[in-house]
Amino acid sequence: MALTFRARLTLWYVATLVCLLALTAAGLIYALDRIAQKKFDAALWMVGATEAENVAARLNARGLERPDTETVSNTRYRELLGYGEGALEKYVTVVDDSRRVADRTSNLPAPLPADDDLLTRSFAGEVVYQTVEVAGVGRLRVVYMPVRGGIVARPLVVMVGLPERFVAREVRSFDVMVGLALVTITLLTAASALLLAERAIRPVEEIAAAAEAVNARNLKERLPAPGTNDQLGRLVTVFNGMLARLDAAFDAQRLFTSRAAHELRTPLTILKGEAQVALGRRRTIEEYEAQLRSSLEEIDKLVEIIDDLLLLARYEGGEADIPREPVALGEVVRLVAEQLRHYAVRKGIELNVEAEELRVEGDAKALERLVCKLLENAVFYTPRGGRVVARLAREGGRVVLAVEDTGIGIAPEELSRIFDRFYRAPAARAMRPEGSGIGLAMAATIARLHDAAVDVSSEKGKGTHFTVCFPQSADVPHEVSAGV
Repeated sequence: MALTFRARLTLWYVATLVCLLALTAAGLIYALDRIAQKKFDAALWMVGATEAENVAARLNARGLERPDTETVSNTRYRELLGYGEGALEKYVTVVDDSRRVADRTSNLPAPLPADDDLLTRSFAGEVVYQTVEVAGVGRLRVVYMPVRGGIVARPLVVMVGLPERFVAREVRSFDVMVGLALVTITLLTAASALLLAERAIRPVEEIAAAAEAVNARNLKERLPAPGTNDQLGRLVTVFNGMLARLDAAFDAQRLFTSRAAHELRTPLTILKGEAQVALGRRRTIEEYEAQLRSSLEEIDKLVEIIDDLLLLARYEGGEADIPREPVALGEVVRLVAEQLRHYAVRKGIELNVEAEELRVEGDAKALERLVCKLLENAVFYTPRGGRVVARLAREGGRVVLAVEDTGIGIAPEELSRIFDRFYRAPAARAMRPEGSGIGLAMAATIARLHDAAVDVSSEKGKGTHFTVCFPQSADVPHEVSAGV
């Protein structure tokens, strides 16, 4: 069964702390063992030095050159003083210069085991230590005390041993205390870790519960701010920002659906009405032809709207794999202008083109549609007697397409919305009711897919100026053609 995040967090915390405590305890135990060993060896040296002095004094008092079987004192101080069984008892063995065991204390069933190398070092004057196991006695810590020169004629070594249990018992007690402390701290840590994990996870669970309650019907709801400037506060801020973007996207989708339905409904309603009129009574062939031509115009409008919607949906859906080939943008501008010239002449509008022979990389058909939307917009919303100019020039390292008109203009408060799908300003609807409102949205999308930036400036009643800045193609020629 998978562990919850709370359980994993608690385990991670406890495991980390236990590892740190275990390392600390091991370090303390090792340090204490070293300190106890040094202190024990220091005490053992003092006992050994005292015993060596006593042995030397007894030899001198008896006038002996080498120790004999009566060299070591076997006085049992504990018995004399009535102490009974005490915690400390010394064990002594004396080795003469011929490496022979001369004497030992009576509490030893056999002489202390001597190491030849240590004896050699001790006879050379070095104090050395050894830990040995003695049958019937136990584990002893032994010091080799050299006795040479001075009041003794021949060198000897006094080996003095003390039971390690004297210190080991205290060390073990400390080890047990450290172990108990480690277990206690681990249990307390586990309990506190559970509480801390619960407290740390609770805000996340509250955020998750609040997020789970959000759906498409209540996207305007927001998560309560925790009031802290930390990661949780940032998480709530980011999530609320995401909700705001989703809410805006859903609103835009609903608005798009509503406007798309409206734009499609209008020509369909006209088609239905014309069909009903045509079927209302018998008509002449000429009247039926007129009805069919009118229906074809509405069908063409439907096809154009649907094509634009499909293309816009494809582009805005993330399809960015448009063709990348050199496009003579100057020729495209002149071609589109010629296609719209008859309409401009019919409206009495002056349409001029000032285009250099410049190339950009992209999709020729998409770029033609972009230029067409901008020029159509300028021609359609410029009153009779006005002027429309399309310019294409190089500015710095970019190719700039500018479309300027003396049309009805756009109010300042409407400039930020003109690239929204289906948005049409009231003045635009009044001047051209049949417009769909997706031309500028498509132009902006095509420009974005070509790494171009679109800018617009306008003054209501005086005209509008659109600018599209393209990255310049590497093989742009420098000659300039005359305007059309």
